[in-house]
Amino acid sequence: ERKKVAVAKARAAQAEEERFEQQQLAEAQMRTALQGTVSWGQGEDAEAATEVDDMDFDWREHVQKNPNLTEKQEKLREKIRKKEHKIANLRAEVERIQGKEG
Repeated sequence: ERKKVAVAKARAAQAEEERFEQQQLAEAQMRTALQGTVSWGQGEDAEAATEVDDMDFDWREHVQKNPNLTEKQEKLREKIRKKEHKIANLRAEVERIQGKEG
């Protein structure tokens, strides 16, 4: 029973992390679109779209470069921090449970 709970929590943490990564990707794509470099996937632009999809973005770097955030960005930053904290706690709990079992 404990093992099932641990597996379920691990899967939930993984799903949460995937949602977080998808959210970061969506934000990066939105920034690209706002900069006017959006690609509609036609002709020569198709290759550029792949490069944008593979872009790795860390919001902390953005905040260091642009410390003045809008209210909406502040709320999003706090939401991301809460999710990161939750993921870290779930990972620690899974490790603790696995340590007891093994």
